[in-house]
Amino acid sequence: SLSTLAEITGQTVLNSETSGRKPDPGRDVPRVARADALMSLFAGTLGASLMVTSSENIGISRLTGVRSRFVTAAAGGLLVAVGLLSPLSRAVAGLPPAVVGGSALVVYAVIAVMGVQMLARSELAERGHSMIAALALAVGLLPIVAPTLYDGFPGWIRTLLGSGV
Repeated sequence: SLSTLAEITGQTVLNSETSGRKPDPGRDVPRVARADALMSLFAGTLGASLMVTSSENIGISRLTGVRSRFVTAAAGGLLVAVGLLSPLSRAVAGLPPAVVGGSALVVYAVIAVMGVQMLARSELAERGHSMIAALALAVGLLPIVAPTLYDGFPGWIRTLLGSGV
């Protein structure tokens, strides 16, 4: 979908910058989109949900400074082990909600700062650019500030516009 492609584009640029590479959206975004599509196809054969790039990983990479693909592979192996070994699953499920929530809060704050940094690099002094940024922010906040705004609309419009995402 279009929202997934927009998400992939932003996250690919941020990931390139976080890893110290100059972003090349014309080359990198199609590769990431194809990889996500292939992984989603594979995940679907196993009954899993769609696979999309994860801004949380970019936030953790920016926060810790760890940019090694070997660490990423080790983390993936650890997640497979947690999924296959019930004692590990119970240990992870036993983490206090405050620990999970606190770490998520820090990671999402880092992601928000990265978004602000992207906006700061754009040419917001131009009226058209600032209008686009303002409208995007307003549309994203509408479901929060006016939760019943879309109640009278058809279901597909509520699905499309009824979330700040």
